[in-house]
Amino acid sequence: MADLTASDVSITLDPRDLYRLGKIKMSQGSLDFGDGALTYPNGGVPMPAVGHFGMNREVSMFDIVDASGDGIIYRYDQANRKIKMFVKAPPIVYEEVVTVTSHVGYLKYPAAHIEYVTDDTDDYRVIPGGLTATAKQVAVDMGFNLTTGVLTRGQRAKLTFLAADAVTTCKVSYITQAWKEIADNMVQACMTSGVLTYGHASMTFTAGTPDIVKLGEDFVALQSVCWNNGGTLTPMSALKDDATEGAGATECVVDFQKTTTFGEIGFNETDAVDTTADVIYFNYIRDPGAGYFIHDRFDITEIEDSA
Repeated sequence: MADLTASDVSITLDPRDLYRLGKIKMSQGSLDFGDGALTYPNGGVPMPAVGHFGMNREVSMFDIVDASGDGIIYRYDQANRKIKMFVKAPPIVYEEVVTVTSHVGYLKYPAAHIEYVTDDTDDYRVIPGGLTATAKQVAVDMGFNLTTGVLTRGQRAKLTFLAADAVTTCKVSYITQAWKEIADNMVQACMTSGVLTYGHASMTFTAGTPDIVKLGEDFVALQSVCWNNGGTLTPMSALKDDATEGAGATECVVDFQKTTTFGEIGFNETDAVDTTADVIYFNYIRDPGAGYFIHDRFDITEIEDSA
């Protein structure tokens, strides 16, 4: 479906509701948006030229009175001349049923972290949006800025499946951007041929046994590690940090916090994740440090069995 544009917004003004206070003009009217089939564009609905509102220069104040009872909050973004719509979202959504049309579906709310995707028959491994999913994979575009690796707020996540998987409906559990602390600390980092492409500035790669990627910061959750092996996409299976280096092909060892260094991810050297044309994508929630809920509530210490 197509997004609403400025030409789809109809403005009705009654001349009797036009007022002047010195050099200030004030008017009152109503707005109609499209035909019910067009969709809300990310970032807001653009407004027509100011002349359509009975103004000569700019709309300096735009009050929206809404009595629809739809639970949506409408606000005018003066800098970008758009009307934005806000809805109260739950912090976590469990098993949202998503309709998939022509192998594409959209989550109800902007997502900050994907927990899992399933069609009740198969689980689908999450890979970054913009990549082309292969069998039993789903590319999830949450709105990451591919220069900074920072999550752009407010975009409904787009799920794109392989057409041959014939997915028509799926269930998704995810953390929404309403959980601000998660959204603020969600990062996508990228390494190409062993060199940082974007993401945390201190991310480094060290070849060895195993090959080690240091993300440059501790993290509390890892959404996905996706290896683009010269064009072949492989979502890596994560092993806990005390696993042996023997992580085999398509596996990685994850250490969320180190005593003297930052969080690390180790790869079997035979995977050769540093070779030319090989790309690794990391989607994770950084540890914001003491004083934040996701650090103070989830910083755990192992208790050994004394029996």
